[in-house]
Amino acid sequence: MPPLEVRRNLEEKIYRANRIIDYVGDYFNVNVRNKSRKREYTMPKQIAIYLIDRYIVISLSEIGKLFPTARGYMDHSNVHFCKYKIIDIMPFDKEIKNHINNLKEDAKELARLDNNEFLIYKEKQNILNLLEGLDIEEIIKIRKKIAKLV
Repeated sequence: MPPLEVRRNLEEKIYRANRIIDYVGDYFNVNVRNKSRKREYTMPKQIAIYLIDRYIVISLSEIGKLFPTARGYMDHSNVHFCKYKIIDIMPFDKEIKNHINNLKEDAKELARLDNNEFLIYKEKQNILNLLEGLDIEEIIKIRKKIAKLV
């Protein structure tokens, strides 16, 4: 059995990989872990595998354990195929390339940050989204109200 520190490190990587899977599922509004082989499920699954492999140092076998199939879990060769399917078609498929571009920055943060840091990151993103539609005077008023609270 590997030392405790190695197991904790692997558990943390799996936790971060699961966050990427959930994020991709939310983006596409599907359950990425669905066992179906329909395109509406397989394409998001392949993108999730590509992002996990790109941003988290974890074996293909461990990635495969995160995706159930009709006969258990994906093996490393299936994961390898999914990853390279995205790599191969990305230069030619604008839709996939756009999805990857939309997902990659947040996926990078999901892979890098621990849970508390990620929650803070998401709150900052939510605040920026709220402020996006406001003009400068409204933002200044909000800053003044926040300064009074602090």
